[in-house]
Amino acid sequence: MQYFIYACTETGNFRDKNEDSVLAADKVINSGEYCTVKEQPFTVAVCDGVGGEKSGEIASMMAAQGLLQCGALPEDELKEKILQLHSEIKQYGLDNADSTGLQTTMCCLLVTREGELVCFNVGDSRLYLYSGGSARQVSKDHSLVRLMFENGEIDESELYSHPQKNIIFSSLGTPSGTPAVDVIRAADRLGESDAAILCSDGVSDYVGCMEIEAAMSLDIPFSEKVKALAELALERGSSDNLSVVGVAVNGGDLVNNNRKEDN
Repeated sequence: MQYFIYACTETGNFRDKNEDSVLAADKVINSGEYCTVKEQPFTVAVCDGVGGEKSGEIASMMAAQGLLQCGALPEDELKEKILQLHSEIKQYGLDNADSTGLQTTMCCLLVTREGELVCFNVGDSRLYLYSGGSARQVSKDHSLVRLMFENGEIDESELYSHPQKNIIFSSLGTPSGTPAVDVIRAADRLGESDAAILCSDGVSDYVGCMEIEAAMSLDIPFSEKVKALAELALERGSSDNLSVVGVAVNGGDLVNNNRKEDN
């Protein structure tokens, strides 16, 4: 089966540089747009340099490039590779004084040889799955506010407005031990009307499941559906870098081959 992959990433309106890096199966970008068509297996990912730390853009690029170079590994090997990337990023910080403490999130989607969707998550970049007209968050944020919510300390409405919402407790390169790597089976396969959406928190802090559902229902090319999520986040005042990746079955209901997709 073939899949259409669209990715875009940008600095946004308030940042001087882009600390996000995006893997779109066969290419890593940290500015602009890219689309490709791939057969399984492949991986896509969003890596977001941790805000407030030095050289976040180096950490995110090391993570994304490391995934690109290893290709679509089997599930157990991919988790080992992610932990290896953590060690490499951490060592880079130790070897380069101007990059001490560099860190990045990583939300990676592996589409296996059998077509299964497996999510690997570290930090608070996100994977959503759109299926049957509804969207749901697949990944679980490794964040302080998520922990507070699960412990009953705050309610759901505070997840997006709490002043400590950007504090995360797991990242690649963290000097405080080995990061947690969640491995989540998102779906047995991606259906003709389904999509996987990955994004950094510059997008997910401002749009969610409802907006994904609305975007996927628009009668426009799939690339524009995905890009609309980043554009909406900007309109709503996102102050961070913005990255989003969309994956759908090529020629399926969301990717109409009679329409011109961006190349």
